[in-house]
Amino acid sequence: MYGPHTSILYSKKASLDGSVSSLAHYFLKSYKLQPGGPGYELTYATTGVLSYFLGLAPTANSETAKDTLHHAFERIARYEGELMKPLLEYLLSKKERGVRIVGPESADPAIRAPTVSFVIVSEDGKTKRVKSRDVVAQFDALGDVR
Repeated sequence: MYGPHTSILYSKKASLDGSVSSLAHYFLKSYKLQPGGPGYELTYATTGVLSYFLGLAPTANSETAKDTLHHAFERIARYEGELMKPLLEYLLSKKERGVRIVGPESADPAIRAPTVSFVIVSEDGKTKRVKSRDVVAQFDALGDVR
């Protein structure tokens, strides 16, 4: 979700023949969906991901790499929760102004992913006609919002 945006697609040739036009050069007939492939920097950088994760958690001699990765991901989840907490507290403080959080109102990583969505509702509980881009524009107008 938050890593390098690389992917692969598998399809029957017959399905692609008449349904998708090439994104590549006209002379590369077999590369319909590969306009150039991933950059070498991105591809090579993925070789460091495992050692990065393994370095996030202290290891005991009895731990396996799988256990160490588990601890690393727990540490990441806790940190994401810490980062979310001030935002959730702020949004919860604006309930009287019609701000409602979508999903759990907790920063606990066991309950919520580190993505926060909210809506602005009217007094009777119905959603006002406030578009997401209008909310973003208000924050942008404030300036240095971090």
